[in-house]
Amino acid sequence: MGRRAAGASIPLVSRSATIVGRPIKPGFVEMVHPTLVTKAPSGSAWAHEIKWDGYRAQAHLKGKRAQMFTRQGNDWTNKFGPISEALPKLRVDNAILDGEVVTIGKDGLSDFHGLRHQLGTMLPAIVYQAFDLLWLDGEDLRPLPYVDRKARLKEVLRRGGETIRYVDYIEGDGTAMLKAACGMALEGIVSKRLDSPYRPGRSHDWQKTKCEVGETLAIVGYGVDDRGRIDGILLGREEGGSLRYAGAVDRGLGADDLAELERRLPALKIARCPLIERPKGKAGVRWTRPEVLVEISYPNKSGDGRLRHPSFKGFRDDLGCGRRGKNR
Repeated sequence: MGRRAAGASIPLVSRSATIVGRPIKPGFVEMVHPTLVTKAPSGSAWAHEIKWDGYRAQAHLKGKRAQMFTRQGNDWTNKFGPISEALPKLRVDNAILDGEVVTIGKDGLSDFHGLRHQLGTMLPAIVYQAFDLLWLDGEDLRPLPYVDRKARLKEVLRRGGETIRYVDYIEGDGTAMLKAACGMALEGIVSKRLDSPYRPGRSHDWQKTKCEVGETLAIVGYGVDDRGRIDGILLGREEGGSLRYAGAVDRGLGADDLAELERRLPALKIARCPLIERPKGKAGVRWTRPEVLVEISYPNKSGDGRLRHPSFKGFRDDLGCGRRGKNR
């Protein structure tokens, strides 16, 4: 397989500059964004990385000065303090890295909920999972194939320590990689063509595949719109004989589903919240007895067990009524 770049002309954003015959380090560079697919690609042309659950960030290093930018180009250097302090230890003249800022939870997985609470602190749990190298010591690396950029990145990160980590990859079977990632309760994988240059914007050379987990949960309440019609449901998960809040969902609810909820939930209304802890910011919720079970799919959970990006899949009347919370 050839690993020659598919093209060497990659424009910088307007804040960058060039000098004839000598590239100079740009400001914020537009990122590559993977295309969401339902099936991970396989074959010798592809590499697969873990998809981390955090904030995408571009790290700029010039001597002892470091800057961190969000995917929109906002300067979040102070919010990512531990990383900004660790970058100069790489001992390179200048560099631009692409990666994900994450917090590693007690289970060893990235914890987006925990990360949000640690922004702007110097807590050591914040780390930078670096997966690409765009610029190094005056050289624009974006025209190089992915596999060559990864080799340069790995060498640069020898002094990264625990705060700046190299994201490795596995070549070949994307289906097996995705299955393994989902089995570890990860968010999914990102697959990248080994010979692809770093081209900004939405790319089919980078493809992301997400894990979906199914769980049966009890409806514990519902919200209503301005006309008094149900527009979303709140969910509870049984833990140790009590119900704990698992999240709210409105995605995936079709007209027939909403009609069914309108028929069943008002008759189950109760005055008090049935959860062990009442969730914050839920004024106006109509609480119900936890007798209606539903199937929910989602890519992952936050550190406190709440569903992220959940979607309604259907009623589970086949399981009877009662308090549930069972993964499938």
